[in-house]
Amino acid sequence: DTLVLSMIGYQSCAVSLDSIYNKQQNIIFELTEKSYGLQEVTIRPTKIKRKILGNKQKGQPCVYFLGDSLKDYTGSEIGTIIKLKNSPAIIEEINFSICENDYDSLTIRVNIYDVVKNINILKQPIFIQIKKDQKYVQISLHDYGIVLENDFIIALESIELINMSTKKARKKFGLSGGFIGSDLMTRKSIFDPWTRESLIVLGINATVIYEKL
Repeated sequence: DTLVLSMIGYQSCAVSLDSIYNKQQNIIFELTEKSYGLQEVTIRPTKIKRKILGNKQKGQPCVYFLGDSLKDYTGSEIGTIIKLKNSPAIIEEINFSICENDYDSLTIRVNIYDVVKNINILKQPIFIQIKKDQKYVQISLHDYGIVLENDFIIALESIELINMSTKKARKKFGLSGGFIGSDLMTRKSIFDPWTRESLIVLGINATVIYEKL
């Protein structure tokens, strides 16, 4: 039988067990250093560019996401389609403004869809809670490592329906919008096709970074 001693940076050493069997004194093993040659490595600086894509509207007009709590909006989505001119890119954050909110607290899911592949590219769900007096939402995605390859849709999904105490009462939740910018996209559920609204846009934007060639 043989005892093999190995360690990173040293040559392995094989010792017969018979040669050390029944020895009373301490046994010292010496390993010889081993160097490794590498092929030529070229290091070049990479220039990273940061850019805001989408719409930056704040205030009026309002684009209402939840307009009548007597209807079930659960699963409906509203969002912005954004063209990606430089790919691949990494999305760092999402921003949007709120122009009206009658709910004390509202939970919304954020989805990001690849337009070409028609899939949600998020590996884990992102939920945000919006308070009544909140006017601006900034969602950091730095730790998610989301890579964009094609044009994409940033969508907000209603996952929570808050009932009203009276049938006459109406509560609204609206995002800031405008008339010029990336197109507004809507659909009733993930099983329905997207509808492109060309008359008004939604104030949703994303900060992305990409390699500047």
